[in-house]
Amino acid sequence: EGIRSGTDRVACLADQVAGDVFVNVQGDEPAIEPETIDAAIELVTSNRFEMATAMTRFETVSEVRSPAAVKVIADHAGRAIYFSRLPIPYGRLDLPDDSAQLRCFRHLGLYTYRRETLFRIRDLPPSRLEEAEMLEQLRALEAGISIGVAEVQSR
Repeated sequence: EGIRSGTDRVACLADQVAGDVFVNVQGDEPAIEPETIDAAIELVTSNRFEMATAMTRFETVSEVRSPAAVKVIADHAGRAIYFSRLPIPYGRLDLPDDSAQLRCFRHLGLYTYRRETLFRIRDLPPSRLEEAEMLEQLRALEAGISIGVAEVQSR
């Protein structure tokens, strides 16, 4: 069947390596800041979330319009509500001219997982949301796995 995603690749590695927390930095984030990784790790090691990632404010409205820039919205507790390639939440009016007025954030290609969560995700079939958006984290979210989102200033 093959390895479907980065999460699945990390799970294959976890089969061979001891550890309680695993980090997946995606290839499109080669210059991610160590502080960003630390913030996502802390959300998992503090036992607040089973899985975590990071987000930052968009710099321009044109970035929000790009399907290559993944958007995330989170609740007041820092739990991911949804990820999308489209602007979310969808407003009936045009996007604001000022990116500071946007309600969504840029998702950074980083995931941290507890070991047992990583294996649980690997054992799940691809979800309908994951396949629709081509975003692997939606498999976990759709299965009810809580994903913490650390807000950071830079990548």
